[in-house]
Amino acid sequence: MKRANKGLFYTALFVAGVVSTVLLYEFLENSIEFIAFHRDAAKASGTIVTVKKNPFEGDSMRVINVTFNIDGKNYFATNRFKTNVLQTPFEVGESIGVFYLKDNPNCNKVDLFIELYGTVLFSGIGFFIFFTIFLLTIVNKEWVEAQEGGMWPW
Repeated sequence: MKRANKGLFYTALFVAGVVSTVLLYEFLENSIEFIAFHRDAAKASGTIVTVKKNPFEGDSMRVINVTFNIDGKNYFATNRFKTNVLQTPFEVGESIGVFYLKDNPNCNKVDLFIELYGTVLFSGIGFFIFFTIFLLTIVNKEWVEAQEGGMWPW
């Protein structure tokens, strides 16, 4: 293996391996947290009290505030989401579900796909991508060895 290619090969292995390991840890941690939350969670019906633009994140970001009632006490849930600039999918006064921990209703999540599954989904996809890069780097070691000198892969 040419010297420049050897360094590049081992650097690619190291970076892909470290990022894969970190993302695997995040995926497992998020999965455990997701399972624990949904095992202990109950669902309540809430009402959207405000829908506003987040001035620091551009026109497409919205923040909804939801209030829900558990045993005569009001609690609040907040969710940030990205939307089309011309339309907002939520209206003030609209009913929406809220998942909350039975022993701590302040720990809650609005019943939206991205809020419920987003962390598990994105960390899992990220792990899959970087682990695939790691494996492809190992499998294609001979190709890297065969490359001429200079800036790899050109």
